[in-house]
This record gives sequence, structure tokens and C-alpha cells, in this order.
Amino acid sequence: MSFLQNVVVVSDTSPLIYLEKAGQIPLLEKMFGHVLIPESVRNELFGKTPEHEAEARKILKSDCFSVLPVRNTESVRYYMTEMGLHRGESEAITLARECNANVLIMDESAARSVVSEEGLPVYLMGAMGIVRQGYESGLISDKRSPSCRRCLAERSRNIYSRKIPEVPRRLPRTPENNRNQGNRTSGSPEFRGRQSSGFRENQGQRKDKMR
Repeated sequence: MSFLQNVVVVSDTSPLIYLEKAGQIPLLEKMFGHVLIPESVRNELFGKTPEHEAEARKILKSDCFSVLPVRNTESVRYYMTEMGLHRGESEAITLARECNANVLIMDESAARSVVSEEGLPVYLMGAMGIVRQGYESGLISDKRSPSCRRCLAERSRNIYSRKIPEVPRRLPRTPENNRNQGNRTSGSPEFRGRQSSGFRENQGQRKDKMR
């Protein structure tokens, strides 16, 4: 049984890569039981080299992952063209919206900023936050946690390491949150024009750096 029950979780690509490097993919199953990923995240995991393919197979051999297609392709296109996000990030955000996700696992600050600006009612967690939560929940031993966090910190400067709020065992979904989600569409004029130049800066290099 997972530590957090009745929680819908969607993940982007980079946290899975970081957690695999730290040997903590099994932590996702212990913590959540099940994790959804969009098709583009699976494709990004496999990358372009035999090494990437071997790494992806190690990650996806876990039974906790399910690959789902996104339905709203217009939303994906909006995030990519207007907000400058990668396809994996764009599909992860869209899938989280479509599945009414409680938790979105994502590290890149630009994508997290988009989620926050749109008011999507999810808990944002990064790879470092997953390890910290695992330690605080007793799913990682005292000796193992510091080494995991050092490994994650050494792998990427993009890891979002700010202290996250404690995640309750059951994440409530209130009518207010559902209404807010329905009122904030990804392509609405309310959010157009908010893109900053920093959202596009070094976009083409981020996925290579995490490897």
C-alpha cells in the first residue's frame, strides 16, 4: 500500500531521470503507488542514444507508471509556442489538468512558474522534494537520504530545492478548486502575454544537461 492514498500523480521527464540516478525510482511507488506520464515524457526518457534507452527501460520497468495520451493538443501547442516550454513539460501540465491531478512532479522553474501563474490546484514537487518527503515519512533511512540529496544536487542546477509544505496522507479536492480549475484554461487571454524572456532562455539545452 502506498503512503499517500487516493492521490493522482503526473510526472515530467527530468525528475524521473534525477531519481533514477539517485536510485530512488522505487520511492515513487512507495509514496504514491501509481504515477501517470504523457507519451512525450516517455519519448524524452528514451532520448537519442543507447545509453538513454537503457536508462529509460530501467525507469519504466516499474509497474507504478502508466503512459497516457493527452486529449487537448491545443493546450500543448499553447504552452510550447506561447510559453516556450518543452513538449514533455507542456503535456505533463495538460495531462495534470485533464486528470484532475493532486500532485505534479516537475523540476524546471519556468514550467513551475507557468503552473503557479495559472493557479492549477496541484502540489508541485521536484526530485529533491520527493526525497525529502520520503525521508520525513520514514520511507528512506537516515543514512540514505543525505547521499540521495547530494546525488541529486550534483546532477543538476535546475532542481527545485525550496522547502515544500508537508503533503497530507489524503489530498482534499474541494468544489472551490474544481471551479477554479474550470475557469482557468491554458489558452485563456488572462494568461497570454505573461511570457518572460527567461522562459525561453536556454530551452534547447536543459534536457541535455540533466543527462
